[in-house]
Amino acid sequence: MDLLLNQLFYLSRLETGNMPLDFKTIDICEFIRNYVKGKQELFESGQAEIAADIEENTGYVSVDPAQFQRIFDNLLENSRKYGSVTPLKIKISLKKNKKGFCICFSDNGVGVPEEKIPYIFDEFYRGDESRNKKEGNGLGLYIVRYLTEAMGGSVWAENAGGLAVYLEFGEGE
Repeated sequence: MDLLLNQLFYLSRLETGNMPLDFKTIDICEFIRNYVKGKQELFESGQAEIAADIEENTGYVSVDPAQFQRIFDNLLENSRKYGSVTPLKIKISLKKNKKGFCICFSDNGVGVPEEKIPYIFDEFYRGDESRNKKEGNGLGLYIVRYLTEAMGGSVWAENAGGLAVYLEFGEGE
């Protein structure tokens, strides 16, 4: 109940403008490398692993670094809760495209039924009956979409050997 209340208060502050975004230009490759390195300790049990595939990309995006981290944390937590495979393999890949950068946060889990994918970013949406048995409140991916769009990006998902969530951001200066 505390987790739900905290997420609701956080969301309320976001949606009412009481938590303005603090945009900074960050090196997207360095951010992803540091994120993966910082999360590796969570995965030492052999139950899961996390890796980055950023190729030889370099570049910058203009985002709120704290909220950008929250997006990644929510995606990581979603994979850990609902992947339902051992070992769970999470990969964060980065590709340069016409708009700027596309980040793919993917796992090798069970994915989401195709007919439910259009709804996974909706507020309070919980994908299927098996997910409803897990701890969660249907706000994590809604917050991902809200923050991504508030920072000028776009987000979508598909099944690709597990769930793959794509975040697209324009290149910053």
